[in-house]
Amino acid sequence: MLFNSYLFLLVFLPLVLAGFYGVGHLAGRAGGLLWLVVASLIFYASWELSYLWLLLTSLSFNYFAAQLIRKLSRYRRLCLWIAVLANVALLFYFKLVIAIFGDNGAAFSTTHHILIPLGISFMTFQQIAFLVDTYKGKLMEGSALEYVLFITFFPQLIMGPIVHYRELQPQFRKAGLFHWNPDNFFLGMCIFIVALFKKVMLGNADGFLDNFPLHQ
Repeated sequence: MLFNSYLFLLVFLPLVLAGFYGVGHLAGRAGGLLWLVVASLIFYASWELSYLWLLLTSLSFNYFAAQLIRKLSRYRRLCLWIAVLANVALLFYFKLVIAIFGDNGAAFSTTHHILIPLGISFMTFQQIAFLVDTYKGKLMEGSALEYVLFITFFPQLIMGPIVHYRELQPQFRKAGLFHWNPDNFFLGMCIFIVALFKKVMLGNADGFLDNFPLHQ
C-alpha cells in the first residue's frame, strides 16, 4: 500500500483518522493507541503478510530485553550487548546473506524464495537506540502498548525516519490527544499534500518523464 495510492488516500487514511478520534474519545487513550497499532500492523501486512511474525517477534524480544536491562542491578551491560548483537545478526542475515545467496544466487535459487523484510533497517536501528537509551536511563518507563506503537507507527515504519522513544512518548501522553483540532488537522494536511507532491512529481520524476520521450 503506497502512500500515494488511491487505497491509502481514499480508504486507509480516512478510516484510521476517523477511528483514531472516535475510538480515542469512546475508549480513552489506551483504546486510541491500540487502534493505531492495529492499523499499523494492517498497513505492514498489506506489503508482506508473511513477515508480520518477524516484526512481532522482534518487538517481543526487544521489549523483554529492555525490561531486563531496566530491572537488573548486575549484568545490565551484558544483557544490552546480547540484545544489540541479536538485532545486528538479524539485520546481517537479511541484508547480507540473502542479498548474496538469495533469489539470484545458487544457494537458494531453486529451493527458497526469500524476500528482505520491509523496513527491517529502520525497525532494527530504532530498537537498538531504544535499548541503549534504556541502559543509559534516559527514558521514562512506558507501557508495552506505547512501545509497540513507537516501532510500528505506519507513517515511519517502512521508510523512516529513525526516531527516539523519548521524542514520541510525550506525544502519546499529551492531554487532549483525541480532541478534534481543526487548526492542527489543516496544518497536517498542508504538510501531507506538499510531501505527496514532492513524492509524485519530484521523487518519481524519471518515471513521469518517461511518458514524454524526446524526439530528434
